[in-house]
Amino acid sequence: MTFKSVVSECRQKVMDIFFLLDSSNSIWIEYYKEMLQFVRDVVKRLDIGDTSLSATTTRLVLWPPLRLNRSHSQSEVLDSINLTNLPYRTGNRTNTHLRYVRENVEFRSCVTKVMVVVSDGGSSQQDSTAREAQLAHDEDFNVFVVGVGHYREESGMRAIASKPNDRFIFNTPELSKVASILPGRACSLSTIFLGCISSATPSLDLDVD
Repeated sequence: MTFKSVVSECRQKVMDIFFLLDSSNSIWIEYYKEMLQFVRDVVKRLDIGDTSLSATTTRLVLWPPLRLNRSHSQSEVLDSINLTNLPYRTGNRTNTHLRYVRENVEFRSCVTKVMVVVSDGGSSQQDSTAREAQLAHDEDFNVFVVGVGHYREESGMRAIASKPNDRFIFNTPELSKVASILPGRACSLSTIFLGCISSATPSLDLDVD
């Protein structure tokens, strides 16, 4: 199913996208709720098929684990993005979660790999977080950082995001505006891989930091 809100760049786009949400002490619950709405707004703009499309590989990974696999429609994915499935928790483990995504999430070969880290950029282990982000970059992950929260650390965001930073960092309180821009920017990323032929629609993962 293609929704009217799907941006043109994302129609039939081959892409796996993973959202990593920061729910650390510095992210107040009202900001966390805004983050969940932001994810919903982005998902609405992606061309995620429903159960009638056999080529669809849509999935949603929640933390704590709850998996929605290929048979779920976009509307079911949207309904699952809530505080019940993604509870607000404290603690900041951005470095651990970046490593988890690289090593444990099953991304498809020959597709654009995207991570969207929604965070204030703060970390109790900045050096480790920067190393894990660089490893992700080295493995061809395109890492966007969306700034959120009352206290934002621009240096932390720069250490996580892909280059050029001005294309991969959104540091503004207007998350609705970011949600209207980020999908097109992500879907415009190259899908050309030597020796690869792909024809699937976007896949979706979600994790809470």
